Amino acid sequence: MFDSEEYEILMSGFMEFATEKAQYQPSTLSRYKVILDAYFNSNVIDKVEKNNYGAIFGQKRLSLLRRKSNNVRPSLLRFLYFLYEEKFIEELDYFQLQNNVKSVFVSEEQEREDSVEFLTPNEIRTLFSDQF
Repeated sequence: MFDSEEYEILMSGFMEFATEKAQYQPSTLSRYKVILDAYFNSNVIDKVEKNNYGAIFGQKRLSLLRRKSNNVRPSLLRFLYFLYEEKFIEELDYFQLQNNVKSVFVSEEQEREDSVEFLTPNEIRTLFSDQF
């Protein structure tokens, strides 16, 4: 099983990767760590087989994370990128898992675009009929 010791090893590697290679700001790293800690402690540790990243980043499991924050999507994507760069996951798996994260956590801009409502032709006629 994926245990807390395994998570701590991965997280220390991620923190090193993020500060040295990716050069993330400390404030960004701390926000990412809070989100990743919450996700792994609640939904992954002692619940998923070790090294089963398909299950860890599966859509069902990801949807269990109920945090409403703009940092959820990027923190999971950055962690996945770390796993890919450090050869924990293969390239094909990386892209599939990345798509899982993107489909579960839609960015705020896309959500706004999807909620735009347009006027119907009758509403447009009614709107402009007063001017003629």
